[in-house]
Amino acid sequence: MARLKGENTLRKHFKLTEETAKLLAERSKAENMNESEYIRYLLMNQSGHLKSKDTELELMRMRNEVNKIGLNVNQIVKKNNSHLYRESDKINLGRNQRDDGRTCHDNYGKVDFRSKGNYSMNNRQEAETLVLYYTGTGNSEYVAKKIGEQIEDEIVNLFEKMKGNDYSEIHSARPFVFVYPTYAWQMPRIFRDFILRTSFTGSKCAYFVTTCGDSMGNTPKYLKRLCEQKKFTYMGCAEVIMPENYIAMFNAPEKPEAVKIIKNADIIIKSTVDVIKHNGTIPEKKVGAFAKVSSGLVNTLFYPLFVNAKKFYATDACIGCGKCTEVCPLNNVNLKDGKPVWEDQCTHCMACICKCPEEAIEYGNRSKGKPRYQCPL
Repeated sequence: MARLKGENTLRKHFKLTEETAKLLAERSKAENMNESEYIRYLLMNQSGHLKSKDTELELMRMRNEVNKIGLNVNQIVKKNNSHLYRESDKINLGRNQRDDGRTCHDNYGKVDFRSKGNYSMNNRQEAETLVLYYTGTGNSEYVAKKIGEQIEDEIVNLFEKMKGNDYSEIHSARPFVFVYPTYAWQMPRIFRDFILRTSFTGSKCAYFVTTCGDSMGNTPKYLKRLCEQKKFTYMGCAEVIMPENYIAMFNAPEKPEAVKIIKNADIIIKSTVDVIKHNGTIPEKKVGAFAKVSSGLVNTLFYPLFVNAKKFYATDACIGCGKCTEVCPLNNVNLKDGKPVWEDQCTHCMACICKCPEEAIEYGNRSKGKPRYQCPL
């Protein structure tokens, strides 16, 4: 089958080698499709069994390209890339996106895709907030700031509102992006409860970005429940692997290793930003049995069995500065006779032990000799 006008441009856009371009031509011909149709066919029929991180990132990037097509048909028809797509594709993709509430494109206005790497909108409404984050030792703050910088929007640290039990209205004209750490393979209960009790107005679409040392488990299942309760449209959850900080149980990396992990995370952050910019849906990963058990039964048991402050204590190195009282989101730490005392409302965020300037706080014998982790970048 002869290639449509613009197929060479399509090959150039995806940076295909001569060998890959030849293979694409052969397989599309075998399926009685042109190359544009064959690429979209592959994208729309992925099994979910991704072979590698590189494959996953490339598929996410290509899915974003498809999302761009459907977001604003006028942009496709009128601008200089319109020749790449058949008229039937433009109509069908546009109709599908308009019918798919998950895109929430009305909240973003008309996106101009003509400038590569730049994010610009016409008739853009100013939002009071967009990227909302909670962090214990800085990992989620780092990710939130990276996202905020790349989508050129405001970020808000929810720590003071959470610490002050402030559940006043939060408004955004565009989708909310919630960034937070993973606790026991789910969203921290303190953060979930804050979202449930707070009024969110404006956009009803929500993206979630969770940082974790290993895996977020089956987190999306529980985020979807949360969205149902809050009447949000669930736009997906991105898993960002960051340095481990849970020194009550695991070891935190030394600074050089931590920096390396964070630099690797920047790739996932960038791909997630691309999805958010184009109002796409973050792809879901296949969830195995271990992930289901971790986010389910293990999470249920973990809180009553392990999440408490009984083992925290201050050593003789404590200078009574009160830093631990300031960084606790639950106001669970108080100074008594110049020394910290822990109450029974702890979420194991590790802020007190990791942010102590004298490293004078221990968690039983578990934390002894371990590096105190704070995001180094």
